[in-house]
Amino acid sequence: MIEHTINDNFCYEPNKELSLPIVHKALKRYSEYKQEAFNISGKIPIVVDTSVLLRYYKMSQQDKKELLAFLEKQKDRIILTRQIEKEFLGRRISVIQKDFFNPLNKIHKSFEETYKGIKSLLSRFIDDNQKLFSRDYPDIWESLSEKRELLEQNILADEKELGEKIKSQIEETLKNNKDININDELLDICSQFTVLSSLNEEEIQFIEKLYDKLNAVYQNVKDNEKSQFVFPGCGDQRDKGYPYGDFIIFHEILKFMKKGLNKEQPTDVIFLTNEREKGDWFNKDMTPIVHYINQVYLNTERSLFIINAERWLENISFDNIHQSDISNQDLIRESIVLRLNKEEKWGFIETRIDNLYFNLQLMKNPDEFMDLNEGDIVRYQIRKNQWGEDVAGNVEKIIYSFDDDKLSKEESTICNIKIFGDIYGNTFGYGFIHANPENLYFKSTDVTGSFSFDKLKKFDKVEYIKGKNENGDEIARKVRKLDAQD
Repeated sequence: MIEHTINDNFCYEPNKELSLPIVHKALKRYSEYKQEAFNISGKIPIVVDTSVLLRYYKMSQQDKKELLAFLEKQKDRIILTRQIEKEFLGRRISVIQKDFFNPLNKIHKSFEETYKGIKSLLSRFIDDNQKLFSRDYPDIWESLSEKRELLEQNILADEKELGEKIKSQIEETLKNNKDININDELLDICSQFTVLSSLNEEEIQFIEKLYDKLNAVYQNVKDNEKSQFVFPGCGDQRDKGYPYGDFIIFHEILKFMKKGLNKEQPTDVIFLTNEREKGDWFNKDMTPIVHYINQVYLNTERSLFIINAERWLENISFDNIHQSDISNQDLIRESIVLRLNKEEKWGFIETRIDNLYFNLQLMKNPDEFMDLNEGDIVRYQIRKNQWGEDVAGNVEKIIYSFDDDKLSKEESTICNIKIFGDIYGNTFGYGFIHANPENLYFKSTDVTGSFSFDKLKKFDKVEYIKGKNENGDEIARKVRKLDAQD
């Protein structure tokens, strides 16, 4: 059997001319075997992507059991490429810590902070409307006064009881999984899968150069034409330092398809992935990318069925249950740069659940990366990297200033809205400013000028600039006290 090597004659090359007979055979074969591919009881080999394996640690306990049962049942036909094995082993421990232990450890504290916020909001409403209700609606005022007393009685009692229940059950889950780094059921099953041999160094270098060439074309075409130039891994060009992983996986699969498991005859393959946001394995509506079908057949005379795991395994939810659902990609958010490595050109943005990675390529304007410093306020949107994890995209530095000359035109129209109001509730390191239609929250770190946060008190007059928080809600980003003459 001839050993096929990844090179100019055997690779993903969209510039190769396709004939009508080739396209017809490619699409006909795909159509003929599609039903079998989507039938779990079939015999087509299954390559399981890194994104499916790592998502296991983020799933509910019941869904974990369902996924393990599926993998155990299908283990004789499941294949891992060497790149997938490397990615899984390389990221497994950090994902367990980041997406399992860290969120669970924060839940009880988050509950306590939420309860404090509930009490603060209700107490503030009563204070703010005391004159209105006590004079014009005395019966309502009496009820509100009773609610105030309940704040320090029933609610406190409920808070402690429910908080202890949350703490107890979370601690039980953590205890049952404390050794998951070592005693891991998923790892036990994965060790039984067939792992393909590594590509050689020359093949890897060829794939990297080919990726760079295809990506240069992809990045320079108009948005409405990008679908014609999409290729496996093009959604990772802004990922952490090494965007070639998916393109390598694609060619590992291609090589396996050409020779088959026993090097006897070519084989079709199912590629099971959980990546649906990038649009570089299948279209965003999860329909197949037709030129992939043609390219694969041109090289192997077989079909690669790229299937979304959630769609295929309908009884299993791959949802990340340990993190809040704050993944709306269109939402504009703001926070501070927590850590910055200018030499390697990456950083982290502070968020409540988990800090978000970004790098030079994830900046709105990459040329502005070197102007960033730790503690700077940045505006960003949430994006997905190649493993389906949240990262910060469209990152840009925001300068809030009462001096209009320091603001760009865009910033001055969005941010430089100066409104006079009152401060109240400045306890626990935060406060609220009277504003319409809703009062604005601010942190102690947002206070500027000669007055510190500790010196502010209820009914002080302040000037502020509107901004946003990490959830996209309006807040007061810059607050300063006004002198009596102002």
